Amino acid sequence: MKTLRPAHRMILVLIATVLLAAPAIQAGPPPWIPTIAGTWYFSTSLAAVTGPGTTVPGMATFHEDGTLVYTDALMFGMGAKLGFAVKIAPYHGVWRMTGKNKFGGTGIGLLFAPAPGTTAPDVVVGFIRSRSELRYDGSLSRIVGTIYIETTMCETGPLSCPDPTDPDVVWVPFGDPVQGFPVALSRVSRVPAGPLQ
Repeated sequence: MKTLRPAHRMILVLIATVLLAAPAIQAGPPPWIPTIAGTWYFSTSLAAVTGPGTTVPGMATFHEDGTLVYTDALMFGMGAKLGFAVKIAPYHGVWRMTGKNKFGGTGIGLLFAPAPGTTAPDVVVGFIRSRSELRYDGSLSRIVGTIYIETTMCETGPLSCPDPTDPDVVWVPFGDPVQGFPVALSRVSRVPAGPLQ
């Protein structure tokens, strides 16, 4: 009878370990519902700031790993017409399920404005944060909810910005701090290629 060499024994031990651990790795529900992952068109009502009928369009992508990125029409300075005279970089953030068919997210973006007294390009002047409470609205392709927006500013320019993840940073509400801003999202779905009919 031949005996196994040490290398062969090690391979057999590794295979046995993986096979025994496989059921434990798969046990339990996933920490997120994969159907939220994807790209969404959204519109945010600014009625609380500008009066009825004003909405801002945007795009958001939710990733299955719990991260998200989004941007809206205020990115290139449209906010100046709405009393918000800064430009907003895309938000980067996280989302989590908070209940059955409900989830919440937090996104942080940079705020840009011209340096005071110069014609230099825009510089970072602070951060904007959006916190959301959202829910499916009758289907997995429609979401509604509320976002709360706040800012924290750099004291003396881009080199004095606070750490937006520091729990002691002071955030100032933008818009209605109690009611927030209503938001509605629609899933972007594939449209077949070819000539339009």
